[in-house]
Amino acid sequence: MNKDIKRIETPCEVKLGWKDIPVGGSLVGGSNSTCLKTGTWRMQHPKVNKDKCTNCMTCWLFCPDMSIVVAKESEKYEMLGFDPVHCKGCGVCSKVCPVNAIEMVLGADFENTEKPFLK
Repeated sequence: MNKDIKRIETPCEVKLGWKDIPVGGSLVGGSNSTCLKTGTWRMQHPKVNKDKCTNCMTCWLFCPDMSIVVAKESEKYEMLGFDPVHCKGCGVCSKVCPVNAIEMVLGADFENTEKPFLK
């Protein structure tokens, strides 16, 4: 790494101000969306129909917030649901699903928990 580049790594509990980050700096380590609960303001949330889902992972690939919960079962990956803490309800997953297994539903009837949307 270039000796002139200043690397800042902080745990989630430490909040960096704009003066603490070098110009053109990248946030690494704890300064990413893993630490930030951003899904509380969404108006809708995704709902997957597991009977239609083929586990193609297209939703995972296109999700801008990495909110797709995935587990590796033997040699294959399986889409389990959505992370409600980080999902912003943008609907990209439902738009790119090739088999229309994901629909967006209004979030008013959803209790915002930290458990994945597994419906």
